[in-house]
Amino acid sequence: MGPRGLSVILTLLLLCTATGVSAQQMSEGKYSLRGRVVNAVTGEPVGGALVELSSGTRRAQFSAADGRFEFAELARGSYILSARKPGFFDDRELGREEPGAQTAYALPSDETAVLKLTPEGVISGRVEDEKGKPLEGVSVQAEMWVVANGTKQLQPWPGGSIATDDEGNFRIAELLPGEYYLKFSEPGASGTVFRDTPARPRAKKIGEGGEGKKGYGTQYYPGVAEESLATVIHVRAGVEVPVQQALEPLPLYDIAGVVRGAPNGEGFAVSLLAAGSAFGEPRGKSLVFPNMGEFRIEGVPPGRYLLIARAADPNNQGPLRRAAELIAQTALEVNGEVTGVVLMLGHGWTIDVRVSEVSTNAADYGHRVTANLQSTEFPQQMQQVLVPLLVNDPRASRGFENVAAGTYSVEAWAEGWGYVASIRCAGVDLLKEDLRVGSGASVGPIEITLRNDGATLNLSAVENGKPVPARVIVYSEEYPRRSRVIFAWPASMSAVPNLAPGTYKLVATRGIHEPEFRDPAAMAKYLAHAQSVTLAPDSNVNVQVEVQEEAEP
Repeated sequence: MGPRGLSVILTLLLLCTATGVSAQQMSEGKYSLRGRVVNAVTGEPVGGALVELSSGTRRAQFSAADGRFEFAELARGSYILSARKPGFFDDRELGREEPGAQTAYALPSDETAVLKLTPEGVISGRVEDEKGKPLEGVSVQAEMWVVANGTKQLQPWPGGSIATDDEGNFRIAELLPGEYYLKFSEPGASGTVFRDTPARPRAKKIGEGGEGKKGYGTQYYPGVAEESLATVIHVRAGVEVPVQQALEPLPLYDIAGVVRGAPNGEGFAVSLLAAGSAFGEPRGKSLVFPNMGEFRIEGVPPGRYLLIARAADPNNQGPLRRAAELIAQTALEVNGEVTGVVLMLGHGWTIDVRVSEVSTNAADYGHRVTANLQSTEFPQQMQQVLVPLLVNDPRASRGFENVAAGTYSVEAWAEGWGYVASIRCAGVDLLKEDLRVGSGASVGPIEITLRNDGATLNLSAVENGKPVPARVIVYSEEYPRRSRVIFAWPASMSAVPNLAPGTYKLVATRGIHEPEFRDPAAMAKYLAHAQSVTLAPDSNVNVQVEVQEEAEP
């Protein structure tokens, strides 16, 4: 049973032991609220679902085999109903409904409530070696493509990884509808070995032959080493997707080198990050206390990686400061044995972040901005700062510290006041372009400008003239990174405050998939039917947006 199943059972036990409504209330009640729980895909009844009723007090029961339920002896008033069952998702879990936006059922009424649950998707299959023999104990992980803040990202399935059984079989259940990659990892596929004596050439082991060591390492369906080459598995509600996976041995290589500049006796840490995945775990990370500063990382599959060494700085300026850390890193293209790597520990570049304010009110000064710096190639590498600094804050940083050479995206947003009018660095418009940090020159400060003359856009979504719940995208063609998304509900207009003056395209959709609203290519298919609105400084505009059909992902 999965974690969601245990949650349902625990909830029922708590409700059954609660006081509930009093005997006097029950005797005064005159009405019943009846309903059915059905499969949202097939329309078939769902028995054994936990149905909860709330309106000041909470009551619960299981639906019958035909999906029906009834709460009797209820007083006049409005009630909220919800249903849950292991192996199913409700609209809130699917992203179709915000918390607190559930339908209320008013009594007295002859209405029969219909609660829809969407069945889980499943990926199951068998993992074999190159000779067709089952592989036991292989770790299988589903990674789902999701859109977060308008950007497509790959996130691991929350249920964790599944190990194949003695027949090589696996089954991953409780999957939301969507697009997935399937990752197969050999337990102990790699590790980090540190030495406190000079490294010697490693003798080949029996069976390695002339090609060196091989192993399964980490592979993606249908048997590729790189995430970018993997095949997307489309998972639909209520459908089990069969997968047959044969793992071919990969050449595995070692990375060896030396770390210079580590304080004597303090040791250092080494980690290896794979390119592309924002949620990848460091490979072979460990602390050591070497004399010679040498390291070896064994069993690394081909690919592009970021090698990082870290150590504590004995001359630190406070235990909570990032500047107290020494760091060195380099990108590696691994397609053979990598030796002779030299990492020189230091503080790296510090990029100052400065904020200026343009305000029509003299009292509107002294506000703060949160800024993010994230590597585009290794998204695991991300820093966040809040500027200007707070006085006497021991954790305060004047900007982004220990920044290595590479390409970075920069984002910033105001903390409760105004809008970010511009983000610039040495003439580069960071609202449109990425920041490139070279290896041989310092980087000028990032200049952020705040303004307080933003516009407010009040939105509602309509379908055939009738207000409906929908997702509304406020898209900027000139600055896609400024684009926003909001949920609109029929009862009232939803406000989007502090928008930079300018022209926006408005797109309303009712599908469960959030579009990549910061990607011009992904948004192109919506713009032909989008509504356009031009916002003047300090304006307050009401707009009804006609719902479009959801584009295929």
